[in-house]
Amino acid sequence: MSRMVGRRPPAAPLAELTLVRLDSAALPRAEGPQRRSSGTRSSCILIVLLVAVAFRGASWLRADEDEKQPARAAQSRVSHGADGQTLVTLTAEEQRLIGLHTAVLAATNHPAEIKAYGRVLDPAALIQFVGEQDSARAALTASRQEYERQKHLLAQGPNTSVKALETARAAMQRDQIALVTVRTRLLSEWGPVLADRPDLAAFVGLLARREVVLARLDLPTGQGLAASPQGARLIVPGAASPLPAEVIGRAPMTDAAVQGAGFLLTATNRPPELAPGLVLIGYLSLPGTTLHGALVPESAVVRSAGRTWVYLQSGPTTFARQEVSLDWPMAGGWLVTRGVKAGGRAVVQGAQDLLSEERKSEIKPAD
Repeated sequence: MSRMVGRRPPAAPLAELTLVRLDSAALPRAEGPQRRSSGTRSSCILIVLLVAVAFRGASWLRADEDEKQPARAAQSRVSHGADGQTLVTLTAEEQRLIGLHTAVLAATNHPAEIKAYGRVLDPAALIQFVGEQDSARAALTASRQEYERQKHLLAQGPNTSVKALETARAAMQRDQIALVTVRTRLLSEWGPVLADRPDLAAFVGLLARREVVLARLDLPTGQGLAASPQGARLIVPGAASPLPAEVIGRAPMTDAAVQGAGFLLTATNRPPELAPGLVLIGYLSLPGTTLHGALVPESAVVRSAGRTWVYLQSGPTTFARQEVSLDWPMAGGWLVTRGVKAGGRAVVQGAQDLLSEERKSEIKPAD
């Protein structure tokens, strides 16, 4: 019993404490001084065990607090400004560890544009029309020459008959009608902007080799233009920058699905990325108006909940999340006219890490 007191037994759970207390109570009672000495030793054992249990409980509480410290630290990095704007705070060392970099947003401008939707057209029908027109024109040339020959022969004497002349005239008229029919169909389906093109034969050759593509863009229903667009840009999937395009004129027919004004365009297809049927988003340049704003690099943009954001540096260690609208693509980024200003400093590397830090702060710690 005395050795037990000297070794200071390890802390025990409450259930073990109860067993020890019962064992002490079960000891045989001694009479006189011996009984008082045994009672004193039992009381000492009980006190030591109570102190050990209390120490163990305090250790558990401290360990639990230590586990909750990282979550509190993560939450402390995210706050909200007076206007409700989300702020993320990172020390200079934390910024270095995640490789965070910022850059000053440059000022830029661009002619005002209107967004349109369309597709790359299949040139097969146009190529066929041009072939039929050339064939009809060649046939007419030959029949006209034959008619002129018969007419000349008949005027010189009985070298031909009136019937041969009439046959030649009928063939010429038939070829004239065939040429007019083909040209009428060409004008109806493709419009004068293509049918009257002086280099039409060479143009369809470029289309057949896919060196050039023919596209169509349609404005949304209810939108119109007071003047013809001065140019256009096509958003090509996978391309680093928009593809410049030339507006050649209004489309001769309205798209039944869109019911908006349509325009025909041509664009150089090098390397050949645009195939017939490819769906496009395009921007038609409006005459006389210029947009001014900031050029936001693509690497600065993060997407969350169907919206687009950038992080602006508001202090040496604070970064504010700002919503932006990506309506005008530019080479290397986007022209943004609202939400950010030229001269501001935005996060161009590590923006996704800041968004992840916000999401970590939204996780509720377990009780």
